[in-house]
Amino acid sequence: QFILYTYCREGEADTLTWSDWNGSDMIHIHKTWSKDENGKYFVDKKPKTPDSDRYIHLPAQVRNLLNSRYADVEGTDAGKPDAWIFPAMRDKTKPLSESSTYNLHKQALKQARLNMKLRVHDLRHSHVAYLIDQGVEPLIIKERLGHKNIQITFAIQR
Repeated sequence: QFILYTYCREGEADTLTWSDWNGSDMIHIHKTWSKDENGKYFVDKKPKTPDSDRYIHLPAQVRNLLNSRYADVEGTDAGKPDAWIFPAMRDKTKPLSESSTYNLHKQALKQARLNMKLRVHDLRHSHVAYLIDQGVEPLIIKERLGHKNIQITFAIQR
């Protein structure tokens, strides 16, 4: 749900901690999953690109989701600033893996009876196309996606 409403990348959502959220309407996207030289995943403290370091205004649905999740963990280790907003299913001290996100997405598609190949990231691009089709101003799209530079939005739009 978080990815559907924010259109961030899977690795960006998976690696969020409570300190990335201001407790209200903003979240700081600045980490992601990366692979080391041996092909092992690690949380990269640098975003995918310099422009991927951004703040996103959260819609009401996401604020409600985060408030609910935080209420469940507040006052515990899982509610500390450095704890994962979306922890791994088996080991809550680790972030949710991209494969888990992928599997949850596949499950949702199956439950919706959508027999298609649709990557999680495709939702981000589809959202931009929809907004353009609806005549939404590029500056609004830029802000919603968290692009630092309007040129990124224009490049994607082409």
